Amino acid sequence: DPQQTTCCGKVYCMSCINRLQSNSCPNCRKGLTDGNGNKHYFPDKASERRIKELKVKCDNKRNGCKWRKELTQLEEHHSKCGYAYVCCKNNCEKLVLRHNLNIHLQNQCPMRECLCPKCGEKKTYKELTTNHLEVCPERYTTCPNPGCF
Repeated sequence: DPQQTTCCGKVYCMSCINRLQSNSCPNCRKGLTDGNGNKHYFPDKASERRIKELKVKCDNKRNGCKWRKELTQLEEHHSKCGYAYVCCKNNCEKLVLRHNLNIHLQNQCPMRECLCPKCGEKKTYKELTTNHLEVCPERYTTCPNPGCF
């Protein structure tokens, strides 16, 4: 959101203008507003166009993303970038790269749904491996009587 000052023509982003404590142009020191609340700056559409046309790299480059396009396309790319960390949909509290999510959900997530191989009851993998197999009504047990099979 580039803004051009009317006093000297310098361009500043809106967040920088909002942070100015003196309410005066950092370049020429003239006031950016007058006593009536009129602003002495305006949106600089030419600068905005140039900024949006800049080629940028994805923030997930460190995770392996090779995407590099115009800034205007970055937000859309972020929403589906395979190298972004996302939370597991099963609430296992793991952060997984988006392109690895299906593998995690199917093979690695402790909260994935499984069927007990003995009784067929639906359990999470964690429940199944920590306590259900020991108490499953269909589990194999050995007879406590000597000589019995």
